[in-house]
Amino acid sequence: MAAYRDAFVLFLDFAQTRLGKSPVAIKLADITPELVLAFLDHLEHERHNTVRSRNARLAALRAFPEVRRTRDVSSLHVIERVLGYR
Repeated sequence: MAAYRDAFVLFLDFAQTRLGKSPVAIKLADITPELVLAFLDHLEHERHNTVRSRNARLAALRAFPEVRRTRDVSSLHVIERVLGYR
C-alpha cells in the first residue's frame, strides 16, 4: 500500500506541475496516456529511477483506473484510453 501511495504522490506532484492544477482539481480526463508517458520519462531521466522502479509505479497507476472502471461506467472511454485499450 505504501508503494502505491508513494507512486500516486509522485504522479500527482508531476501532474500538478505539468497541468498547472492542484491535485484536487485534476479530473480523470486530464490523465492522458501522454501525461503518463511523460511521468514515466520524468521518473527515469530526472529522478534517475531504475526501469524496475518506474515499472512498479506504472503498475500502481494502472491499478487505479482498473478499479474505477468497475465503478464509474460513465468514464469508461477515458479509462480505456489511459490504459491503452484504444
